[in-house]
Amino acid sequence: MLFVDTEYSSTPEGQLFFNLMSVIAQYELALIKKRTVRGRLKAVERDKKIMPNARSTVC
Repeated sequence: MLFVDTEYSSTPEGQLFFNLMSVIAQYELALIKKRTVRGRLKAVERDKKIMPNARSTVC
């Protein structure tokens, strides 16, 4: 492992690194949303309810 003491935000390499990390984070968020929607749709099909996990407690 090599530690470098430089300013990454002002270099082309630093900008590339941060842009790559941003794209990966956006991709992971899209996957989470896709899986969540898929899971909710399967729960609706399985339980035949629009909101199968709705809480019935009163606050």
